[in-house]
Amino acid sequence: MLGIFVKSALALFILFSGVSFAQTTPPAPVQPLAPTSLDQTSTTVAGASEVAVLKAQLSVMQNYTDRLLSTVYWALGAVVGLGILLIGYGWFSNARMHERDILSIRAELRATLSADVSNLRSEVLRQTEVALVDVSASVSKEVDEAIQKEVKPLQRTLSSIQSDLKRVKHDCEMGNLESKAHYWELKKVDSNLFPAHISILGLSVAANDRSRIGSTLRKLREIAVRDFYLMPSELTQLTSLLDKLPSEYAIQVEAIRSALRNKTVL
Repeated sequence: MLGIFVKSALALFILFSGVSFAQTTPPAPVQPLAPTSLDQTSTTVAGASEVAVLKAQLSVMQNYTDRLLSTVYWALGAVVGLGILLIGYGWFSNARMHERDILSIRAELRATLSADVSNLRSEVLRQTEVALVDVSASVSKEVDEAIQKEVKPLQRTLSSIQSDLKRVKHDCEMGNLESKAHYWELKKVDSNLFPAHISILGLSVAANDRSRIGSTLRKLREIAVRDFYLMPSELTQLTSLLDKLPSEYAIQVEAIRSALRNKTVL
């Protein structure tokens, strides 16, 4: 830009200088008159005329010099003004260009920062979710282990309590049935005593009480040979129980079946 300004100033200077020189071309010098025979007689007059001519030439040259300086000053003023105008225009253009660049850079930075912030937020959320999942899995595992550690003794205790309750229930039911059987035995009512021992046998088979199973089978065989009436449901229940017994009770089972063949069923 500075080179263009210098070239423009130089061209304008040459242009205005040429115009000024063309307009202020000095007049042709006044040629002195050749001496004549009349003038030779008067040297004083000739000297005075020559001085007047030289003064006139000096005046013309001074006038020409003033015009030339005026033209140069005007040309320099025009060049300086044009330079100032060009400098102002360049500054204005650069300012507008810089403003547009600043706005563009600002928008680009905002877009970049927005994208970076969005990506960072997404990454933070993803890492947070992963960390939460890991922490949740770890905590859940630790909680499960702690629960299992605390529950296992409780389960063993509960299982023991359930076993005790079953045993107590079995003992209560067995005691109730034995009390009924003893009552009917004292009353000598075999039709009620035999069903009572069938119930005792069923309870013993369910509890796998081998000692009580053997004693109950012996009691049933003893009662079966007596004279009493047997209900069909009682016979069906006893037959089902006898079928479930293992082979070690085969002799006692066969003796009971043989006694029941001749039994009267209502």
